Amino acid sequence: MKNNLNVILTSTPSDSHTWNLIFMELFLQENGCSVRNLGPCVPFQEIHETLAGSFFDLVVISSVNGHLFQDAIKIITSFSRNGFAQLPPFVAGGKMGISEKNAAFQRKKLVKLGYSDVFTESDSLVSFKRYLDRLTAIKMESLFKHAV
Repeated sequence: MKNNLNVILTSTPSDSHTWNLIFMELFLQENGCSVRNLGPCVPFQEIHETLAGSFFDLVVISSVNGHLFQDAIKIITSFSRNGFAQLPPFVAGGKMGISEKNAAFQRKKLVKLGYSDVFTESDSLVSFKRYLDRLTAIKMESLFKHAV
């Protein structure tokens, strides 16, 4: 089913890995999303400019270098400091830190700061697919209400 979600896919300023971004781009496209992949080592300003220039339904931050937790905090707080009032949902996934023992705390903190969801557990792709399905249903319901 085509979900018609318009998605920004990005990594963090400190992550130079690309294989996770290629995988996620293919996964998102396979699930019907239109994807704008910003690539590795993305500065905050580039994410800001991309969001300011077009409408997106979702921002996906994927990182595998072990600094996702720290960088995800900096990314989401950079928007509030720069006067962004309306943002699409943000989600993050990948390797939060060097150890998984703090994953529950890190997830709670990121959600409290404004992330819609954080995917780090072993079934993260299954959970992320369910998230995409829910977001699609919300978008379709909204479009239907505006069309009537």
